[in-house]
Amino acid sequence: MRKLASTLLLLVLSQLAWAQFFQFNQRYFTPQRANPAKVASEDSFHALLNFREQSTGGDFSLRSTALDLAYPFHLNSRTVAGLGLFVLDDRTAGRDVFSMQEIGLSSGVSLPSSRYSFFTLGLSYSFATQGLNDENLSTGSQFVPDRGFDLSLDNGEVFDDVRVSFQRLNTSILWKKLGRNNQLQASYGLSLFDLNRPKNALTETEQFIKRSFLAEGIQMVSQKGNDSWYVEGLAYGQLDQLTAQAGFIWDRRIRRDQHLIVKARYSTEHYAIISARIEKDRLVVGATYDLALGKRAVSNQSAFEVGIGWKGVSNIKRKRSKKKNRRRRGPVKPPIGNQIDTTENKVEQKELIELDSSSIEQQIEESPEETESKKTSSLQIGPISQKKNIVEQIDARFPFKTNSYQLSSDYRDFLDEIVARLLNNSNQVIEIIGHSDSIGSIEDNLVLSKNRAQAVANYLIENGIKKSRISVDGKGELNPISTNDTAEGRALNRRVEMRIKE
Repeated sequence: MRKLASTLLLLVLSQLAWAQFFQFNQRYFTPQRANPAKVASEDSFHALLNFREQSTGGDFSLRSTALDLAYPFHLNSRTVAGLGLFVLDDRTAGRDVFSMQEIGLSSGVSLPSSRYSFFTLGLSYSFATQGLNDENLSTGSQFVPDRGFDLSLDNGEVFDDVRVSFQRLNTSILWKKLGRNNQLQASYGLSLFDLNRPKNALTETEQFIKRSFLAEGIQMVSQKGNDSWYVEGLAYGQLDQLTAQAGFIWDRRIRRDQHLIVKARYSTEHYAIISARIEKDRLVVGATYDLALGKRAVSNQSAFEVGIGWKGVSNIKRKRSKKKNRRRRGPVKPPIGNQIDTTENKVEQKELIELDSSSIEQQIEESPEETESKKTSSLQIGPISQKKNIVEQIDARFPFKTNSYQLSSDYRDFLDEIVARLLNNSNQVIEIIGHSDSIGSIEDNLVLSKNRAQAVANYLIENGIKKSRISVDGKGELNPISTNDTAEGRALNRRVEMRIKE
């Protein structure tokens, strides 16, 4: 009787533990278990650790710990391949009746599909062991009235320790599309697990792990200022036993290298998932809680996950920064690629150019007849020059509206280059001067121009530039660069000048 009960318990536990292959709801911290191709989808290495404790309707809980390591390889400033290592320890909490350990290797290759998107193909191989520790089981002969079970007593049964080892072979494909600053626009992936159908027999009965799959997708649906919104969905299991999740993601850019990501999802296994993750420079921390919705969530009454990770500096970015440093102190190259020829006592002026909000490298020529609202919708970089004691003088018409000093999202890429320049040259300082058109009183325009300059200064300060290296001033309507008699001219006069000095 005890052997039968133990076998039934083992089968239940093994099925729950097998489900753990997909059950890490913080997939950011367990990327290889969700999709092996992810080892070739990033520009830098990572080390991620994730812990999960899940309560079940059987009055026991499962504890799972996963370690994920990955390193990408680059060629011609592009990720072309990646290698990864993942380790899993999965066991019942308390007396460790059931346990499973797994270690695996992943590899992937990356293939560009367009300028901002690429495919990655992945393959993983793992070795796993799982078993039942019967010493931690109890029988009726060990029960003492009014005291409970006394495990020091003989249980009157002999049940050999059961343990089995097997190998797994998985494959996957992933497509990603990135936008400005490498921000994710969309990602879709498909993984196929246990292609070799490994034998997983802990009893005399033949038992094979069924082939299964995981399909997942993320799509950006809105972006406004520092906030980005995504929808997310995934489905996993076998065709005759399918589980799905769906929800949304809110990504809040707090600072240049700091993000807060909040997720909310619903699972067809009758529980909700709430998670939050903070990315600050190279450090990442996150937590997730699963909340059961009714008694039908037998396998997951509640669960808690916590993860921590460390990301390396992108080799691609490091190579680019070194190349910039070798140029010495030439003018900052505008985001769209203006070429500036500077010689001693010579200043070369460039025509105003405009950056399209969807692509930093695309040049747009605007006609004089365009309306003022169109003119104020994007960033313009004006004359850039070198003068004595001034490394660079930049005339930037940020998209200021009339009587406003609010910066739009179009300024980010250009100001990020200014930040990088100042961080790489600690002996340089920057002077920021704001200007306005002639609408309104002279006094109000003077205050407005100072506020515009301060808005730019605040962005630099928030991204690591010390206040002592920044000076702010406003000239109001005193120094126009165009006529104030037309909407187009007034739009050009609402600008900010920056002078980088040593």
